[in-house]
Amino acid sequence: MKKKLLFWIKIIFINLLVLFFILCFFDRLIPLITDQKSGIARTVNIREHNPSSSYHVKVDIGKVDINTDKNGFILGNTKPINNEIDYVFVGGSTTECFNVDESKRFPFLSIKLLNNKTGKSSYGFNASYGGNNLMHSYIVLLTKLLVLKPKNIVLMHAVNDFAYLLKNEDYFHGPRALLNNPEINLFSSLKKIKDNLFPNIYRSLRSISMMQFLGRIPGSPYAYSNHKIFAPEDNLNKHSKILDLFIETCEIYNINLILMTQFNNLNNISQNEYLLYKSYNQQIRNKAESNNIQLIDLDSLVPKNFEMMYDGIHLTNKGSILVSQLVAKSLLEY
Repeated sequence: MKKKLLFWIKIIFINLLVLFFILCFFDRLIPLITDQKSGIARTVNIREHNPSSSYHVKVDIGKVDINTDKNGFILGNTKPINNEIDYVFVGGSTTECFNVDESKRFPFLSIKLLNNKTGKSSYGFNASYGGNNLMHSYIVLLTKLLVLKPKNIVLMHAVNDFAYLLKNEDYFHGPRALLNNPEINLFSSLKKIKDNLFPNIYRSLRSISMMQFLGRIPGSPYAYSNHKIFAPEDNLNKHSKILDLFIETCEIYNINLILMTQFNNLNNISQNEYLLYKSYNQQIRNKAESNNIQLIDLDSLVPKNFEMMYDGIHLTNKGSILVSQLVAKSLLEY
């Protein structure tokens, strides 16, 4: 009886497999026969963490935990006690804080410290993603945040915009452009199989062998310290336009926007590049003043040393605690 059952299971499996390949063959044959092409679907590149995920990351300080909620926001070591979204922090890897202990990441800890002073139960959600520039965060604002109606958005960008525009024509071109144009090839096919069938195996292997390099993105100042700078004033103008869009969109939707300049300890780039990078922080100051927006000037407040940042831009645990205190103090005073 068992042998007969196994026999029929094998027959069914083989027939399904053959049917699958036949369908694939005819699907590719249809455009040649009918002169019709379905084309390849394009998608907007929403750079975010997978919602409702939980995994460990091996970094220099040991093992850290990454947990996200249903919106893909990075959580602290405690979960929110209500559904209110009072504060959402948006940025790149410097706000993401992967190499910082879960309880000490400043988007979470700063609001926890603020609650201690106010007696409220707000939560600091972290919508950041390593490598994101201001344009990516604007897409996150349009596609994810507006529908959630957060009361406050805390925005910090500088180095990724400086680095990306230094190497690429604008925000719309390059390796992190806004549109995904998938190609049908072996790589894309294998990637789809990995994403759909083996996400947990991939995540586990990646956390061991690769995650310690998060934040060291292609296009960073580390990779292009000797790259010739093209039209730096024009690059700054591109950043200005997107920042204006972010500010105006928040104003239209009655979201209180808080701008932050970016802390840094960049001592391995040229003087000209460093001056250009600083101009992005200065532009953020100017936008805050001209639009009467709260500014937290972390660039001026955080000491520029390796005790605060383990490299040129990413916080240590100690640095994140200090930033949390500065952010909480500024929000309380405002």
